[in-house]
Amino acid sequence: MDAGRQRLSLDRLPYAKRLELERRDEASRVASLLAIELVLQGAGSVSGRSFLPADLLYLPGGKPVLRSGPFLSISHSRRRVAVAVSRGLEIGLDLEDRVAGTPDEFERLLHWTAVEAVLKAAGAGIRDARRVEITGDGGAASLDGVAYSLLQPALDDDVVCRLASPEPGAELIISEVPAAPPRPAA
Repeated sequence: MDAGRQRLSLDRLPYAKRLELERRDEASRVASLLAIELVLQGAGSVSGRSFLPADLLYLPGGKPVLRSGPFLSISHSRRRVAVAVSRGLEIGLDLEDRVAGTPDEFERLLHWTAVEAVLKAAGAGIRDARRVEITGDGGAASLDGVAYSLLQPALDDDVVCRLASPEPGAELIISEVPAAPPRPAA
């Protein structure tokens, strides 16, 4: 994301969020700005109407929400930004880079992404991670008696991703978009 696009994206944000992002290192700022663009695009696609950056509310200690919009969840790793948008139910998404390692390390990463996805779907914080219970097959979880369905979206082999929702059978549509818009032909 070039400097001009960053500036334009920052200028459209609520003042407090803009100040917060301006204090971050460039990689973190760019990941957040790309996530915001993806959320607005996905919300528009799911709901059939347009959203502006000002429609995003940043609640203290919570995840961002869209004013009168669909539910959403954002995750990013060092190399990727991912968003999940849902019309009718709260969701949680976690994405982590997969590094070469032992099968046990991969299983721990699968477990961790499931825990994080459940926490996000529940609106809970990281301090609640010990209370998340994952089933043996990893297809379901619970937190404080609330059951969550866990999906493992099929993405590239170098990424581990989990999506949690309080209802089974969530429809999953995966779209990949480039980090920068295509340039018009000269």
